[in-house]
Amino acid sequence: MLTRDELNRLGPPGFHLAQKEKDYVQYLILSYLSQSGFEGIFKGGTALQKAFGLPRYSEDLDFTLNNVAEPNIDSLVSFLGSYGFGNVSWERSKGNVSSNVRLKYYGPLYNKTEISAGYITFDFNNRELIRLDPEIVVIIPPYFDILPYNLRVMNRVEIVAEKISAIFTRSSARDLFDLYFLLHQGIKVDYNLVNKKLEFYKIKFSVGAFLKRITNLEKIWKSEISALTNNYLEFDFVFTFVEKNMKK
Repeated sequence: MLTRDELNRLGPPGFHLAQKEKDYVQYLILSYLSQSGFEGIFKGGTALQKAFGLPRYSEDLDFTLNNVAEPNIDSLVSFLGSYGFGNVSWERSKGNVSSNVRLKYYGPLYNKTEISAGYITFDFNNRELIRLDPEIVVIIPPYFDILPYNLRVMNRVEIVAEKISAIFTRSSARDLFDLYFLLHQGIKVDYNLVNKKLEFYKIKFSVGAFLKRITNLEKIWKSEISALTNNYLEFDFVFTFVEKNMKK
């Protein structure tokens, strides 16, 4: 396990120390999942940050199981213990479509107070099936004690569809930030795939309804996005770019 000083020197630019600790633990957990042969598909904001360079902090580890078993969390606990993490424990809650695991640990920032303990949340979706072949990505951690490894990551075209679906079904400015990032990378919108993602919610995509949903995010944009990245972009700039790229 890295020391506090080593952690402070490493990690993504612009992350504060607590964010760097969680980033470090995420990379370790993903290394374990790769080594263990877990075949779930990594997705969401943290997948974009780790695999494709999304310039923002992301907290949770999201996976679609795609008809495979969840990883062995007890073995993960042992793995983190072998790295020097203390008091690693976990609890699971199950819903209709997903299983949620919350992992607790004493990491580099632990100072013998419970407030300094760290937490990581996993979400394992067991309802939705992957529509496109995942991308196999080599992950190169910025921490010297973690070797590179391969991960199965959701195809970026499918992540675009999931982000559009998320914008229709929840109010989170980071979904728009992530969509902007993907569109800026040149990833195209597959509208058939978008509608397949929206079927569960009985919604059919339309540009007008989508832009209205985006407009509603303006009031939370600055407070949410400025806390996650130093690459802050004004809402109007992002809105205009996304609007231009969403026209059929």
